[in-house]
Amino acid sequence: MSQHDLVFEPLLGKRRTVRQALLEVAERWTKAPIEDPGVRAALEDAVRHKILRGEIAGELPSGTDAAALARAFVAALVAGEGLAAVKLLP
Repeated sequence: MSQHDLVFEPLLGKRRTVRQALLEVAERWTKAPIEDPGVRAALEDAVRHKILRGEIAGELPSGTDAAALARAFVAALVAGEGLAAVKLLP
């Protein structure tokens, strides 16, 4: 499994809550930051998808702007905020 795969893995499946998945992504990012802008964009899309699933499951408020939240989360990771990036969740 590549370093990128390790960062993406918590977003797969339905067994993790949104918060738990993003905490794991942030932890793994701190160990292996992603430099490639294309891979970062793919991560943002995967995070957006997880947020949408969380909204459907009732974990997040209805009307959550998944795209903006995903952008902010990945931007916080890039800025070196690590686990603090998860505090962006409503």
